Amino acid sequence: RAEGAAHIVGEIDQALRPYESIAAVRRQLSMLHPLGHASMLDRLAEASVVKRLDGLYELVLDPAVLGIGVVAQDLEAIESKLWDALSSLEAPIFVTRGKLSSILDAATATRMMQDAPSGSRFEEFGMAGHALMIDASESLGTSLAAFLEDVSEA
Repeated sequence: RAEGAAHIVGEIDQALRPYESIAAVRRQLSMLHPLGHASMLDRLAEASVVKRLDGLYELVLDPAVLGIGVVAQDLEAIESKLWDALSSLEAPIFVTRGKLSSILDAATATRMMQDAPSGSRFEEFGMAGHALMIDASESLGTSLAAFLEDVSEA
C-alpha cells in the first residue's frame, strides 16, 4: 500500500504544474495511460482542468486527493472502517484489478475476496493499471455487464 500511495503522490506532483493548453494535458494523460482510448483521454483532459486568469490551465483536484489534513492515524482508522464495511456487505461485489496497478496489489484484492459476500467475483485485467476505466474500458464494461446479469439471475 505504501508503494501505491507513493505512486499517486508522484503522479500528482508531476501533474501539479500549469499547462499551456488542453492538448498539453492530453499528452500528459497519454503518457500516464498509454492504453487509454483516445476519445476518453480527450474528454478527461477537457473535464479535469480549469483555465487560469493568465491563460494557462491547471488540474482541478479534490483536496482529499492531495492529502490535505490527513495524518497517518486517520488513514489507519479509515482503512479499518473500510475493512469492517466490506465484511458487513450482503450483496455480491465485483472486485477488479489491473495487473499493472501499483495501487491495488494482488494480496489486497485477495483479502477483499476473502471478506466478500457469496456470489462475489474477482477479475484481473492483464494490460491495465489502476485506472481500469481508462486502460481497459471495453473489457471492464463487458465483464461488469456479465457480473450484473449473473447477479440479477441469482
